[in-house]
Amino acid sequence: MTEKWLYVIFLNGFGLFARRACNQVESSVNYGCDAMAAPDLHSPEHPNFPRDATKLQDPHRPPTDHEQYILNVVMRFKTLPNFEALPKPTLQERDEALRRLDELEKMPKDPISDQDDRVLALALIIADYPSLFGQMGCYLAAQILGAVKTIETSEFRRAFIREYIPALPGLRDYLRRLATLRRRGRSAKYDPNAVPQVSWGTPERRAAAREQMELVQGLADYYLMEKYWRMLEIVGNYPDFFTKEQFEQLTANAGIEQTWRAHLAKARDDWNYYKTVLNSGTVVRQVVDSAIGVLREIIRTTFSAEPRPGETG
Repeated sequence: MTEKWLYVIFLNGFGLFARRACNQVESSVNYGCDAMAAPDLHSPEHPNFPRDATKLQDPHRPPTDHEQYILNVVMRFKTLPNFEALPKPTLQERDEALRRLDELEKMPKDPISDQDDRVLALALIIADYPSLFGQMGCYLAAQILGAVKTIETSEFRRAFIREYIPALPGLRDYLRRLATLRRRGRSAKYDPNAVPQVSWGTPERRAAAREQMELVQGLADYYLMEKYWRMLEIVGNYPDFFTKEQFEQLTANAGIEQTWRAHLAKARDDWNYYKTVLNSGTVVRQVVDSAIGVLREIIRTTFSAEPRPGETG
């Protein structure tokens, strides 16, 4: 197969792939894209985060075990007991509650646990000791559960963080490589005078051009941008085998720049969402820590209000 036919095959397929790539990447900026009968144009280095985003955002799917656990905790505050009819809290309940609050406070920092597991653990402690924390404790739990909306998207956030953090170094390298290829491709010039006359059209240069073209053609469909910029560089470097019209036909295609901008937009959105998860985790951790202090004060006030048998002080 000659260099000309390799070029024609590439150029004919490029327009279709470029349009599909741009549309598919742009649709994935909102963390989900339509499942259409098209090549997978998300490279392994830059997939959707999380990969099953569409499934996780489906309101009709059955709840996961964790989501069912969240629902069970929330439902415990839908119907409150008659606090006046509850027996007085015991010393054993006080000690167990304080121990659990200490364990909750010492949980290591984690962007997901801070805005999910710790909130649920706090609410569960209050629900398990209604006579100890009383109406004020239940009101505190209900307010926090109502204000902290992060648990409503718990599964999506968990999946996003689980996939995004380990993929982040590779994604950064991938985008840097793309940027380098883009600069090289855009700086390519078609200059027949750059090739010495003694080397013009030699078998060695023909073999080198063919080898590079075949390597480009062998790349998977999702490496569309790499294919284009490498192709542009090859055509510019071998004016003895490609015409100026072919080079200009490649440079006139604006679809690849749209695809590049869409990739950058998706990368920015992923990064911004990641930072949002981290920041919300920090804020919610502070909220829970403050609530722990309030619950300890409720316990102290409850047991210091009147002397109890067997307790000195």
